[in-house]
Amino acid sequence: MPSKDVKAASIETAVLSAVALGDENKFDPAMEKLCGIPLISLQIRDLQELGIKQFLIEAEQLTGGILSLVDELKAQGIDVAMVRAPKDLTASSAMSGKCLVLAPGINVGKTILGGFIDQNESVVATVDGRDENSAFERIDLNTRWAGMAIVDQNLLKGLADLPEGWSLTSAILRSALQSEVKQQLISQQQIDSGALQVIDSNDDAERLKREKLQDAASNQSGLVEMEAYAPLARWLTLRFAIDPKILDVTGTIFALATLLFGFFGVFAAAVFTAILAIFFLTVSDIIFRVTQDRNSRILSVVSWILLVIALLCFGIWTGDARIIFAAPIAGGLLLYSSRLRLKTNMRRYLPSPALLSLSLIAGVVTSQYSVVFQMFVLLQVATLLYVQFTTQKNATELNRP
Repeated sequence: MPSKDVKAASIETAVLSAVALGDENKFDPAMEKLCGIPLISLQIRDLQELGIKQFLIEAEQLTGGILSLVDELKAQGIDVAMVRAPKDLTASSAMSGKCLVLAPGINVGKTILGGFIDQNESVVATVDGRDENSAFERIDLNTRWAGMAIVDQNLLKGLADLPEGWSLTSAILRSALQSEVKQQLISQQQIDSGALQVIDSNDDAERLKREKLQDAASNQSGLVEMEAYAPLARWLTLRFAIDPKILDVTGTIFALATLLFGFFGVFAAAVFTAILAIFFLTVSDIIFRVTQDRNSRILSVVSWILLVIALLCFGIWTGDARIIFAAPIAGGLLLYSSRLRLKTNMRRYLPSPALLSLSLIAGVVTSQYSVVFQMFVLLQVATLLYVQFTTQKNATELNRP
């Protein structure tokens, strides 16, 4: 279903490539994994949000990994098919109108893709022929292919007689150029920003993974989450290739343990497991921003509910009216602040579940839990007032004539 923030495209078919590149064709950028998901799957999810409904994946060899990928995509209800020869492009009766083509090893940001698809006309995206763009396929002395094209189905039908072994995307490019399809230059600024990249080596793939995780982590709220948990989460995810499902289950287990310890009044253990639960939930949230995995979100919501119930049990067990009063207020302010849309530099000042769990260590040491809760609620209110005041002040200054 297209994103509400993006205009739906009338182009509904995309041709992508899972062809291996590099020395002796041993590197397949499409099958490189981030958070356990192939990069080509992440690209497909971006395209789905832009209105693309049908996906044709070029592959020279039907390896176990590619077959597994196709099966997983079909299990998610995605219309996907393999293409091994040019004639396979026209085999699908559902394919009609124009088609988006992405070259192997090309990773395109959603913003560029959205603007490109919205044109709904035949066009070949190009980049300047300067040396720093040497990774892009050359068209002529001054121009290189940006790895994107929109072509008519009739052009694809004309490729049906090409023999197997030809580079499908290159053949589409040459045919489009011979048909004098118009060219559109992608600015060097967009390339330098990383919005359009060629991934043809392991180093390129690792850099792309770091960038995607960095973008996801930058959307975190709370000082502890942004400055401590997010960098550690990026390091763990890249270094150990952790399966996101394991993180989800681990966070839920620690949240459940927090509830049980809180229910039986084992406060020190409850604080310890709450710290671990929130850390794993933060990592899970970063992965969700990358993968948009709905199952991950469901487990995360369940875990947060368990932690809120544990907080209430904690207050009831102590019998301290101040904790019973402060605990739901603290939880409510955390929920409210999580829904605010603010710039990155302002989100760091929002109330932080991680800060609350860490501050409870002081409560364990001093047994002054009510004081910790009250101080945290005051801190939440103060930071929310500061954020709201600063945001309104900036908006007022921008609106001045």
